Amino acid sequence: MTGIGTASCAGAGRTTRVDAGLAGASLALALHHRQLQQLVPFAASLVVIMVVEVVAATVVAATVVATVVMAAEVVAATAAVAATAAMAAAEVDETKTELKDLLKRGEEKDAEIEKLEGELVSITGQIEEARTQLKECHDDCNRTRLEIARVEKETLSQDLEIARLEGELRASVNRLHSLRDDRDQVTAQITELEKQMEEADAKMGAAHTPGWHYVPAYGWLWTSPEHYPLIFSNEREGWVYYERGTSDPWLYFDYNSEKWEQWFHDAPLFSSSN
Repeated sequence: MTGIGTASCAGAGRTTRVDAGLAGASLALALHHRQLQQLVPFAASLVVIMVVEVVAATVVAATVVATVVMAAEVVAATAAVAATAAMAAAEVDETKTELKDLLKRGEEKDAEIEKLEGELVSITGQIEEARTQLKECHDDCNRTRLEIARVEKETLSQDLEIARLEGELRASVNRLHSLRDDRDQVTAQITELEKQMEEADAKMGAAHTPGWHYVPAYGWLWTSPEHYPLIFSNEREGWVYYERGTSDPWLYFDYNSEKWEQWFHDAPLFSSSN
């Protein structure tokens, strides 16, 4: 619009100048004609007047040409201004239409953005809640892993303990069987020993060699069933006590020296009935 107004003002100024030029030219011609009528008698003045008229005509012609050119320019400028104004108006209308569409689309986008922002806030809250739940799940998983590791460790320890106890049990069972076998053997041996002890007791209850009997390296000895196991040593001139059940060496307690002695019988005994 500013370009159109400027072009219109330029055209109006040019038209005003053309009118002013025409008016001036007409006034000059009228003045020259009047002077010619007054100076007709004067030939010299006539020539001057003719020259002036020629000059004036030339000026008028130039002014007319300039005016025509200016008028053509004004017409062309006016046409250009009109075309520009029409194009500008069309562009303005198109721009208004586009602006209206853009405003409408902007409002739709704003509404959509507002809706998306609301959804984003909701989704953000859900994400935070999910992260919290995920962290709790991770914590639970870590605690569960630790508990599983502890239980597995305890289970392994218990398995090792069970294996150890089973090994000890098997060893104990084997030892029990072995001990039972040993017990049976010992029982049999005890029975045999008891039998032998009974026989020995029967034998020890009486003197093996009652009366006098000779033992090499120890001299003559005397005893009787009433005195046994007390034995009189002729060589020692005193009594000795025989520890029944001992043999090779035989244990004797000497009452004179009050000491235990070991007797070794390298030779058979010689006994006497008296």
